[in-house]
Amino acid sequence: MKKTAVLLIGFGGPRSLGEVRPFLETIVGGSNIPPERVEEVYRHYELIGGVSPFNTITEGQKAALEKVLLAKGASMPVAAAYRHSFPTFQDAFEGFKKFGTEEVIGFVLASFRSFVSREWYYEKVEEGRRLAGAENIQIRYTDAFDHDPLYLSAQSRRVEDIWSHWSASEKDSSLVIFTAHSIPLPMCEQSTGENEARCYGFQFEEACKVITGELGIRHWTYCYQSQSGSPRQQWLSPDIKEVLRGLDTKKVKRVLLVPVGFLCDNVEVIYDLDHEAKAVAMERGIQYFRAGTVGDHPLFIEMMAERCRRSY
Repeated sequence: MKKTAVLLIGFGGPRSLGEVRPFLETIVGGSNIPPERVEEVYRHYELIGGVSPFNTITEGQKAALEKVLLAKGASMPVAAAYRHSFPTFQDAFEGFKKFGTEEVIGFVLASFRSFVSREWYYEKVEEGRRLAGAENIQIRYTDAFDHDPLYLSAQSRRVEDIWSHWSASEKDSSLVIFTAHSIPLPMCEQSTGENEARCYGFQFEEACKVITGELGIRHWTYCYQSQSGSPRQQWLSPDIKEVLRGLDTKKVKRVLLVPVGFLCDNVEVIYDLDHEAKAVAMERGIQYFRAGTVGDHPLFIEMMAERCRRSY
């Protein structure tokens, strides 16, 4: 049997304020993101102390996954690497070479599939493998998991952590709002490579339906957040702040935001939701609550392990 390892493939985040500008430069390179938007995001990082929890949470996922795999008889070391921070994909493959790894199972840390959340990573991983001189190491990827029952149940449990404590009358005057990162509309309409009908927006909506059905949530909607590219492009909408500003405050007394499009907290969850969206809700006299991301929830880790074992 080949010597196999697992690679968690993520976006990454800065670990200090000094890393923020280099981090943003790797994101902006070759894109049409306006400079003023970059400065705006830098200020967001300043407000939260310059540190994204993304890498720390991913390291927790890595440790938990390795433990579950071992318990299931799949002794595969797990590494994590990032597109925009350290360790890079090149670093990861240099490590694989050092330990004699023959094949790698890649798990992309993205809820819903689109070019930027799948193929975009494949290209960068391939570049890292080439730069490390590790072309002889085979790599294959786990299937997409947006409709996996374990993933959806993990997110449901995060919602239930708040939802279950509310009375029937509180639930009736509440709106559950699901969010995902906005992407340009043409990108959403591109084929996912597996099922052309299951575009990014469709996957998002279907996930919301499963979670609300599981928890018996009657009043809910979904929207987008964190648009970061050219305003000349048409992006998936509506934006979360638009939705909050349009609510009937006679009917909606509280909102519960569910960032189902994110697997762990990052600046786009912490700032865009817990600062900006919360401020809009408070201005309108609406109570604000936010569900946790799946992170290292045991059900999510179980799903990761099953998909890695399936590819083993």
